Amino acid sequence: MTNGLTTVAYMGYEPSGDLAFYKGNLICQTLHENGQVYTIKAYNPETGTLKDLFCDLNPLNFYGMASVSNDCGDETIYATNDMGNFFIVDFDNQTYSQQSIQFPADEISFWLACTNEYLGSLCTVQDLEDLQCTLLLNTNSKKDIVIYPNPAKDVIYFKNYEQIGEITIWDLTGKQIKSINKASISEIDISNLAAGIYVLKIKEGENYSIRKIIKQ
Repeated sequence: MTNGLTTVAYMGYEPSGDLAFYKGNLICQTLHENGQVYTIKAYNPETGTLKDLFCDLNPLNFYGMASVSNDCGDETIYATNDMGNFFIVDFDNQTYSQQSIQFPADEISFWLACTNEYLGSLCTVQDLEDLQCTLLLNTNSKKDIVIYPNPAKDVIYFKNYEQIGEITIWDLTGKQIKSINKASISEIDISNLAAGIYVLKIKEGENYSIRKIIKQ
């Protein structure tokens, strides 16, 4: 014990919660460059490289993350958010699913650990694929899709776009509420949604945009 701290590396990103091991890499969640969603990045301690590991729509801020590896080929971790929800994150399929475990409403889980978490650090350091979230979650195209009215009661409309073919709507707990697939989408009926804030993932060509709407 030296009772001291040693700087290992500067990653250039501020983790929003836990650091955890995954296949020998240190992983953390951070706010995406677009400032709207959170992504999970992996730091390789052998090469000193930082890569995007999880790019799917994720409006949730995972305070706690822990490896659930039973072997070094496992593709999942546990995660908790600041609303007391418990998730399994699947890196292979780029999805996350909420589990039935619910923390008390007056408690917030900032950290997470499990009994086999150490296997994540014992695995041989793997050179993980860089998913380049900036390219997949493209919100900085020459044209910014405009949603109006916002807030809205019944119908929202889109303008300043080329061709929208797919839209998914999520609430702030990470639950997918609605999915629309058409040749071309110019408006959406939201009259059946409860009042609140929702996140839209909009596919235009090969690019994705993330937008928030308020349902009155």
